[in-house]
Amino acid sequence: MTNSTPPLKVTLPPLYPKQLEAFYPPNNPSASLICIEGSVKSGKTYGLINWWLCEIGHWGKVGRVFTWAAPVYSQTRIAYRRVKHGLGPAAYLRANDTAQTLTLNNGAILEFRSTEHESTLRGSECWALAVDEASYVKQDAWISLRSTVSHTRTVSDANGRQAGKTVLIGNVHGTRNFFWNLSRQAESGTDPAMSYSKLDAYDAVKGGILTLEELEASKKTMPIEDWEQMYLGRPRGSTGSVFGDSYINAAIEPLSSEPVSAWGLDIARTIDWTVLTGISKTGRVVYWDRWQGVSWEETLRRVLAAVGSTDCPLSVDSTGIGDIFHEQLERSKIGRLVHGYKFTSLSKTDLIQSLIVAIQSESIKFPRGIIEDEMHNFGYSLRRTSTQFEAMTGHDDAVISLALAWHALEKYGRRSDDSWGIW
Repeated sequence: MTNSTPPLKVTLPPLYPKQLEAFYPPNNPSASLICIEGSVKSGKTYGLINWWLCEIGHWGKVGRVFTWAAPVYSQTRIAYRRVKHGLGPAAYLRANDTAQTLTLNNGAILEFRSTEHESTLRGSECWALAVDEASYVKQDAWISLRSTVSHTRTVSDANGRQAGKTVLIGNVHGTRNFFWNLSRQAESGTDPAMSYSKLDAYDAVKGGILTLEELEASKKTMPIEDWEQMYLGRPRGSTGSVFGDSYINAAIEPLSSEPVSAWGLDIARTIDWTVLTGISKTGRVVYWDRWQGVSWEETLRRVLAAVGSTDCPLSVDSTGIGDIFHEQLERSKIGRLVHGYKFTSLSKTDLIQSLIVAIQSESIKFPRGIIEDEMHNFGYSLRRTSTQFEAMTGHDDAVISLALAWHALEKYGRRSDDSWGIW
């Protein structure tokens, strides 16, 4: 880099007052670790970008690394695109869209990293760490991230400004995660190196980035406890699951020996699992299996072997690549048993809401393990035009498979007190 290289200058739109105080705490400006619990649409992600770029502008030099971390790749991708677009091509020398790195004109390296594999997070020396959606980051990943600022936090400038600062933002998602505990530690005020703030949807209304009309309208679209967790930051149970922790725990029992009466099949995509679930007439899980990385022929063989021996209806995900496999099943010896389920935003909502009712009315029972874990991790995600049910991190294949099995039982089984009837 030569002396003619222009300095990094970025003009950022202003933050609203409470947002500004959260990221730049006036009562504790030297805090090196800042926890911000924020509701949806409270401006926490934009505030984090604002803070991060300011740190980069101050500490950025050739070869210095600045890390943005989020639980899954898709979330890091959103941040990468926002920052790249916001800076504009005049601000960076190189952009690697595959690795999701930007090398700025001041020589700083911006990296956007998923925390899915915590062992890959170690080793970097980070000069400013931004952690997005921290309530879904695993504790082991946080430990690895924290180690990346251990050396840089010993560096200060001539005015005493410390490098290696860290800001974590996230929705409240239950109380069984490291971010909840870290936020409570910061909120206690016992450690002067930590700062805590909370931004809820009413703060966003006062700040002018959300309308009161939209906020009140959102309240009518979901259970009040879910709305309060999403928009006010009040935890819904220990995990924040849409099914409810107590209902999940009450539904756990050993695999049943009753005969299978309906099947649900969720088809794997990329790194997902294919999951086949069989439930009895009383809603108990009787059969459960999952696999990944096998051929379509092997998947077909496994499904035919299980379903074909019971002569019971099968609901199968027929979306995308699932449509091809659905057609194969329809042409097979169990074709008359097969019913495709096409996923859209609305149809997935209907499917999950039906499963929520079944769980909370104690109509479904399942064994401990993967189904239980995925249910505890299943929540809401706010999209531009809707609220979407989905796993907050990891997989939801077991939940979807069970939901499809329940759908098959309810819609195609036509249950009565003592017989199936016509389906």
